[in-house]
Amino acid sequence: MTDPFSKPRVAIINPLAGALSHYAGALHETLQRESEVRVYKFAEPSVSGHSRVRWIIDYGTTALRARRWAMSGRSQDGRVIVTWPVLGHVDRIALAWLASSRLRTALVIHDPTPLVRALGYSKFTTRAASLLGSRAEVIVHSAAAERDFRESTGDSPTQLPHPLSSIKPVRRGHKPEGPIVRVIGQWKKDRDLDLMAKLASTNPRVQFEVLGRGWPDVPGWQTTSRFLSEEELEEAVTSSSAVLIPYKRFYQSGIAIRCLEAGVPFVGYRDSSLEDLYGDESPYLVAPPAPGAEVPLGQWRAALEKALSSVPLELSALRTKAIDTAKTKWSCWVPAAASQTDFEARS
Repeated sequence: MTDPFSKPRVAIINPLAGALSHYAGALHETLQRESEVRVYKFAEPSVSGHSRVRWIIDYGTTALRARRWAMSGRSQDGRVIVTWPVLGHVDRIALAWLASSRLRTALVIHDPTPLVRALGYSKFTTRAASLLGSRAEVIVHSAAAERDFRESTGDSPTQLPHPLSSIKPVRRGHKPEGPIVRVIGQWKKDRDLDLMAKLASTNPRVQFEVLGRGWPDVPGWQTTSRFLSEEELEEAVTSSSAVLIPYKRFYQSGIAIRCLEAGVPFVGYRDSSLEDLYGDESPYLVAPPAPGAEVPLGQWRAALEKALSSVPLELSALRTKAIDTAKTKWSCWVPAAASQTDFEARS
């Protein structure tokens, strides 16, 4: 009989306790069958109200605690995973320093080319990380992210699926009388405002809403421009008839993941990480235009109509497949073993 205390320990460090709380919980669930897992978390400055310096100090002290715990089990093979780079490629150097013969370290880089302003992505820092940070593994969640990371650094990352939670959220609030299509999440410059306005102008029977921080007004859309709590985000997803992913450029969509978990259809471009979730023949995905060509508005309208008439059973099957795929592929990253978890929230 396998000793339940001999499995590898995996310490998950989440430096974005506000934005990535759900992600860290889903990763914990994904790994828990194969290893002993503990999550350490601390809030980002926008949530905690503390300075960036305090955030970096919290990162350092938390990393040392996580390292100590991961190496203290009976297994001779511990893991530390950081869910978001606090200092860009500098994190790779720091995690390489933490690594040892008994400890593997890994950094999840969601956006190899940041979609918003971020520290630690200069040419000098990137080159230094390639030279000094090779002992730290880099994990990405899409083929596009793998390609861009390889091209920008010359290094090879590990591609693993975005983790999903198997706990299906319950619809909150009153069921809307008519169809509601939402765009959910923080404003970024790659959001296609022109596409959104055109879709709203050609679908008068649909109520269009934007929920997220930093959004400008969009014609035809009711905009709520503020940060959404975890509870508000979940309610926004579960009460939507469909969710639009109107991104010109992106690596993966956490909102699409939340939609799939909740059984809510989303619409976006094919040839992206969305195709990994739906499959390449999905009627909810739109073929991206050729460089310089116009956005295929007709295809977007057709995909949105398909989503609004989607069959729950089909979405449930896609959800189950995505969860099983994620657990299977992550289990290859951590040696298979009996499970005992210790999900610990640190703040």
